[in-house]
Amino acid sequence: MNRIPYLIFGCIVFFGLSKDAIAYHCQYHQKLNKGAKLENEKRKLLHNRFFTFDWVFTECNAQNYLAYHIGFAEAEELIVNEKFSEAESILDGLFAGHEVKFVKDYLIAAQISFLNSHKNKAFDHLRHALKKGVKLECIKSIHLFNKNIVKEEWEELEKASDQFRKTYLESIDLKNHINLHKRYQKEQDAKRNEHYGSVVYSNFRNIKSLVDSTGFPGEALIGLDNQSLAHSIDDCACGNSKVVVTLLHYDHPISELGLDLLVAEVKAGNLHPRELATIYIYEKSKVSKLYKNSKKEYPALPDYYFNLPFGNKSTDMERVNSDRLEFGICKYEVDEKKEAISRKYGMKLTFNYK
Repeated sequence: MNRIPYLIFGCIVFFGLSKDAIAYHCQYHQKLNKGAKLENEKRKLLHNRFFTFDWVFTECNAQNYLAYHIGFAEAEELIVNEKFSEAESILDGLFAGHEVKFVKDYLIAAQISFLNSHKNKAFDHLRHALKKGVKLECIKSIHLFNKNIVKEEWEELEKASDQFRKTYLESIDLKNHINLHKRYQKEQDAKRNEHYGSVVYSNFRNIKSLVDSTGFPGEALIGLDNQSLAHSIDDCACGNSKVVVTLLHYDHPISELGLDLLVAEVKAGNLHPRELATIYIYEKSKVSKLYKNSKKEYPALPDYYFNLPFGNKSTDMERVNSDRLEFGICKYEVDEKKEAISRKYGMKLTFNYK
């Protein structure tokens, strides 16, 4: 008797995923088994380096953030299809089972709770977002919040914001938070001079040292981007550009850090799947100008198609969506709908490289 369907169903119940999210991946595997795709695609997807059924069985109840992101992608699909109650239920389950490592998730959840007239829950999400480093002016910049929050409620958030900020700063590695911002700005300022390459290399070595000692320096460890520390950075993107941008500028960051290591950092909640996908695309497509004079030689990265703005595109949407699911990213069609649904409701669903 095949135990896999029962194991998958158990994980679906635990994470609140629809059957379609897993069935889609299984169906694509079956097509590959019938020889419908190229051999290299078979090898990549059938072995499925880090989203396997063994993994589903052994880790579905663990604090595995790849599973979290797959659940969040399911919620995003419900949001763009205006199924807000169902989306909120999935988000509630994800937040109950995991520490929220990416603050934009609280902002998205707060918007959905307001749409469902769950005002108290929405304010809980906003307070959590403030404690995780979001600035009040960034919350005010989202139209849906202004539509649902009255003057007296804004004043209450304002009164509490100083203490929330103190809590946030005490929770992060403040020394590296400041240092990484300084390095980021130095890299931006060096873009048009002869020292650019050496600055990028120095910044990469610093990041690698942090990865080796404490794990990937994600927002939960070193905090959100802060424009007061680096004027070229965007506060309200709720991102980690101070780290990710160096990995986009460096030649062969994944080859040197290791894809398996970075996938492990996704699972640990330190690196967002979209951040990893963006870094992958920049290396695979050799976007950085540092590749022009690079003499490094590494094996080619495996082939993935995400159909993000940069990089190779595929017209095989089954392939694209299967690759996205393997990384914990929503379907391509969901991303395509986000702008229209955001305009309709005054929402903000897209943040930086997340």
